[in-house]
Order: sequence, then structure tokens, then C-alpha cells
Amino acid sequence: SHDRKQIAFYNDKSGSMELYVMDAVPGAKQRQVGSGDIPKSLRAGFCWTHDDKDIIFAKDNGGDEQHNLWRINMETGVAEQLTDNPKAQEYPTAAAPDNKTLLVLSNLHGQINVYTFNLESKEYTQLTHHDNPTHTATFSADGQQIAYVTNESDNLHNQDIYLMNADGSNNRRIIQTELGAQDTVSDWSADGRYLAVGTDH
Repeated sequence: SHDRKQIAFYNDKSGSMELYVMDAVPGAKQRQVGSGDIPKSLRAGFCWTHDDKDIIFAKDNGGDEQHNLWRINMETGVAEQLTDNPKAQEYPTAAAPDNKTLLVLSNLHGQINVYTFNLESKEYTQLTHHDNPTHTATFSADGQQIAYVTNESDNLHNQDIYLMNADGSNNRRIIQTELGAQDTVSDWSADGRYLAVGTDH
């Protein structure tokens, strides 16, 4: 969770895949959240809303792999379907600090690119327009910047790290260790000066 006090995870110990949460302390008890709402076969992750009240996850319809956005309340376990786009994949990655928008990777208009999703109006805004798939989009702590991963080269194994403003402007590549390496980003420092990154370089 954003306050670093809880850990959420999927587990099939009940016989089917379910969402669990536990306090981030040794010996904490696991608590199942909801029942039967989680995808049976996991192909996408989830993210917390910034107030830590809900988790947004991706779920397809009967194994069609066209994931929609769902929200489940951490206190009540009530799940709500947010989108219904049967011909698109939608993968939530991060909530903005103002808790009004969500970063989503989707192929709504062809290739998988970075979008913002307004949690109130349920409307999308496309931020990137790459020819190759994008990955791992994440907000800076102040919500002013977004780091993400994509490939603009002809080398299909290549992945580089990009940075842009939260409205999609000033988009540029900031890390390419070498052509053909897979560079990934995982998180920002609290002051927004550093990125935690990984590479197979």
C-alpha cells in the first residue's frame, strides 16, 4: 500500500485464486478480500488507489484475455467493474497522488500504449503513441512525471526507459544501457530525483 503498512497478494490456498491482504509486520494474519471476483488465470497485476481504500485489477471475461478494469474495496470486499471494452486489453499500473486518475496500459487504439483513466468520469486519455508495446508506467511521488518502458528500435529484444510529463508532453528516452538490452523501471524515490531500475546489460 502507499502508506507501506499493508501487503496485498494473490493466493490460491482456498482452491481458487483470491486476493489477500496483511499488515506489513512479522506474524501478521492474512485476510481474504472479496470472493470469486479475481481472475481464475492471472495475466496482469493490480495497483492500490492512492488512498489505499481500493485495489484496481484487470480481469477478462471467461478467459478471452481482453482484460477490463475492476475495483475492489479493501474494507467491504465489494467489487465493481469499471470498464467494458470487449476488444481491448487494459492493465492498471499506478494511481496518481490526487487519486483521480489511473495509469493504464491498453491497446484501445491499436498498439499497447500509456493512457490515463479518470476514475470519476471513466474516460481515457492516450499519452503515448509508440509502434511497439509500452510497459511498467509509474507516477513520480508528486504526480508530475511518468516513467515507462518501450522500444523504438528495430531490435525486438530491446527495452529502454522513457520519461514524460503527466500530460504526455516532453516525452523522451532517458536510459538505454545498450541496444538490445532490456532496461526496466520499478519505482521512484520519494523526492522524485531517482529511479530504481533494472537491466540485463
